[in-house]
Order: sequence, then C-alpha cells, then structure tokens
Amino acid sequence: MTETVYETECWGVVIRIRANWAEASSTIYADWHGDGEWQPTQYQVAAFSHRPEDAMREFLRQAAIESGDDPDDESEAIANAVECMA
Repeated sequence: MTETVYETECWGVVIRIRANWAEASSTIYADWHGDGEWQPTQYQVAAFSHRPEDAMREFLRQAAIESGDDPDDESEAIANAVECMA
C-alpha cells in the first residue's frame, strides 16, 4: 500500500491529506493542523474519483463551514489553496 500525502495552506493553517489514491476503497486521512495527528475521515478515494484536488477542495469547504464561514465567500481562498497543493 503506497500512500501519497498532499499538503496546502489555507487561512494560515497547514492541512494535509493522505491516501492510496489508486485504490478506490482507501480511506482518506486528514491532518488538520499539519502537526502529524492523522485522523481517518468518512471518505474513501472513490468518493472523489481518485482526485486528491477534489478531496482537498471538499475538506476545505467543510473546514469553512465548521468555523462558521460561508464556503462560497471563501471560494477564492479555497481555489488558491487547492492550486498550491504539493
């Protein structure tokens, strides 16, 4: 099992996701603060058609909602963060 980690920064916070992106049933894990504390999410790779960019976009949208922001108002910040994924 080869997992790949993708990382970006949004709202001054480093967010990382990891999964075996070639395996549809692979659980996607998230490190919400870039501190190495990985947590499983409810999502599998297949939910995002094996595209980590789509997964990151959804996780950033959910983070905006959880912080009380409207993700539509944050769409530019989310788009920039997804574009800068490494």
